[in-house]
Amino acid sequence: MALYSALRTFLPSEKQFSRKVFLCLSTLILVVFSHTRVYAGFTDTRIVDGGSSETISTTVNHGTNAVYVGQSGVGAVTLTNGAVVTTGHSYFGHNNGASGNVVVEGTATWTMSSNYSLYVGNSGSGSLVVRDGGVFTSSGHVYMGHATTGVGYFEVSGSGSTFTSNRTDRDLYLSNDGVLTMLVSDGGYVYSGKHIRFGDRADFASVNVVVDGVGSEIEARDVAYIPINGKSSVVIQNGGHMDVDDIHMANGTDADDDGWLTITGTGSSVDVQNYLRFRHKDSWVLVEDGGYLDARLIWMGDVNGQTG
Repeated sequence: MALYSALRTFLPSEKQFSRKVFLCLSTLILVVFSHTRVYAGFTDTRIVDGGSSETISTTVNHGTNAVYVGQSGVGAVTLTNGAVVTTGHSYFGHNNGASGNVVVEGTATWTMSSNYSLYVGNSGSGSLVVRDGGVFTSSGHVYMGHATTGVGYFEVSGSGSTFTSNRTDRDLYLSNDGVLTMLVSDGGYVYSGKHIRFGDRADFASVNVVVDGVGSEIEARDVAYIPINGKSSVVIQNGGHMDVDDIHMANGTDADDDGWLTITGTGSSVDVQNYLRFRHKDSWVLVEDGGYLDARLIWMGDVNGQTG
C-alpha cells in the first residue's frame, strides 16, 4: 500500500494509475515468459551439467553461443536420428573435476560456427565419439587434453563417420598440455586443413593414437608433429592409413620428448607428400609386417646432430 500511495502521487487519476501499473506488470510478465519460451533448449550459453543427460534428434541452432557439456559436474549429450546442432565454442569436460561426454551418431551432425574452438577435456575429463555415420565439423582451433589436468578421449568409428577441422589457419591439438587417447577405426575419417600436433607442450602432453582397419584414415594438409613437445605414439595398423604433407618427429627441444610412429600389418600405410624429418630429439619410426611408408625425402638428424 505504501508503494501504491507513493506511485499514485505522480499520477493524475486512479484510473490512469491502474492502467499504467497493469501495463507495466503485463510487460514484465511478457518479457519473463518470452525469454523462457525462446531459450528453453536454445539458450544463449547452453550448460548440460549436474548429472544430466540429453538426447537430441531435432535441429538446435545455438548460433555463435557457447555449449558446455560437463562444466563443473557431469554431463552427457547424444545426437542421433538426423539431429543437426550448430554451436559457438564447445567445452566437453570444462573445469578440473568435471566430466563431459558427447556422442554424434547415425546421420546426426554437429557443426561449429566459424572461428570458434572445441575443447575436449579442457581442464576436466571429456570425450567425443563420432560413430555410425555421424559428422562433426570444426572451423576453429581444436584442443583435446588441453590443460595439465585435462584428459580427453576421441573416437571416430564406422563407415561415413567424419571429423573435419576445415580451416587452413587453425591447428588440431591432439593433446596440448594434457592426456589424450584417440581411436580411428572401421572406416572412420579425421581431417585437418592445417597442422596436427600429436602432443604440444613439454613434460605434460601425452597422446596415444591408433588408426585401425581398412578405410580408416587421418589426413592433414600440413605438418603432423609427433610430437612438438611431450610424448606421443601413433600406430597405423590392420590396413589403416595416414596422409600428410610433412611429418616432424620430436620437433621440440625438451629432454623428455618422445615420438613413435608405428606402421604395422599388410595394407597399413603412411604417405608423406614432402618430408619426413627427425628433428631435435631422438625418435623412432617402425615399419613391420607388411606396413608401408612413402616419403619424398627423409632427413635423419635434421637439427643439432640428432639421430632417428
